[in-house]
Amino acid sequence: MARRKRHAKKVSHRKHSKKRGMHGISGMITDSLLTIGGGILGQYASSFASSQLSKSTMSEKNKAYIAAAVPVAVGFALPKIIKSPMAKNIGTGMLVIGGVKLAQSTGVISGIYSPAMVALGPSVQNTRGVVAGLSTRKAAMITG
Repeated sequence: MARRKRHAKKVSHRKHSKKRGMHGISGMITDSLLTIGGGILGQYASSFASSQLSKSTMSEKNKAYIAAAVPVAVGFALPKIIKSPMAKNIGTGMLVIGGVKLAQSTGVISGIYSPAMVALGPSVQNTRGVVAGLSTRKAAMITG
């Protein structure tokens, strides 16, 4: 009986190249654009609900609540109905817009204020309203 030949296996040599660039950024851009588009659709849904409620006899406050809740409800239901990543991103955008509108209509967000106005105005600890590096005249000009 002949002896079996023993020789080294042939191994293919792979060339290891360095990965460069930002991979997967196109997916991030697509997701961002779909989320922004969902926000725009949420705005349309809210304005459509407002126009449909304009003839209603309910109070303006309730109309604002309903118009703000419509994008939230649609944004929550959309990924459940259409099972795709696109629908998920569009629904997220609608949820964000509806949530912000709902927070504004309930009074949680009453407006945007400038931190500079608060910092430069008189307060309990700083009765003159002066900040280091600013004269009282400049502080008064900035605060209005």
